[in-house]
Amino acid sequence: MKLSEFVERETRDKRALLLDFLIVGACILLVAKCYYLGEELIWQSRMSNSENSFYRHLEMYDYPPVVGMAYQNLAEEKSGYKNLSESYAVGKYYEAATMYRIHLEAGDTERAQHWKARMEEQVPELKDFALFQDDIDKRLGLQ
Repeated sequence: MKLSEFVERETRDKRALLLDFLIVGACILLVAKCYYLGEELIWQSRMSNSENSFYRHLEMYDYPPVVGMAYQNLAEEKSGYKNLSESYAVGKYYEAATMYRIHLEAGDTERAQHWKARMEEQVPELKDFALFQDDIDKRLGLQ
């Protein structure tokens, strides 16, 4: 074997080894990215303010989380949730009723009337969820 053949073969081997490292590195990066995206999707599905999340809280008459979830969905302009307008209305009604009671007890009738008007704005939006209006009023002592 001549020296030039040996040098040529060694150079080819080094190039092949470098390409092998680059391919393996790219594969590792691809697998890591897929894992990260999968974890992100799982986290988003758990943290989602979907219809099921709203209904679960409403079934337990747990109104404060409904307020936060409604405003979060509205702020993030989440679409794809078809039947949430009534759930949003429950959250907004609860918020307005709570603020109405606070200002009423504090003797601030001007602000109390503002919140009373906001409560009344939500009543038509409640539609089939009007039963929650009665429950909220009872819980807050507004009846």
